[in-house]
Amino acid sequence: MTPTSFVSTPGGTVTFGNSGLVTHTATQDAPFKLWNTGDIAPLGVQGVNMNWSGTLGFHCKYHPDMKGKIRTPMQTGASPVLL
Repeated sequence: MTPTSFVSTPGGTVTFGNSGLVTHTATQDAPFKLWNTGDIAPLGVQGVNMNWSGTLGFHCKYHPDMKGKIRTPMQTGASPVLL
């Protein structure tokens, strides 16, 4: 996954794209598992709404070595997640 770490806009949508030849996911790490893109087919895209604040790790459920982090700054009405 590229990039592996980035900042999201509070309340915005992060779009994950698959430019590879096999299916991938972007799955938020335990213990919270707040979101999961589901399967993203080759050349497919899937968006995730960032309705919380904090830094959350994610990985591909099929390829656990593919991982990254999303940081979403605090906003009014967001639910803070502390890891």
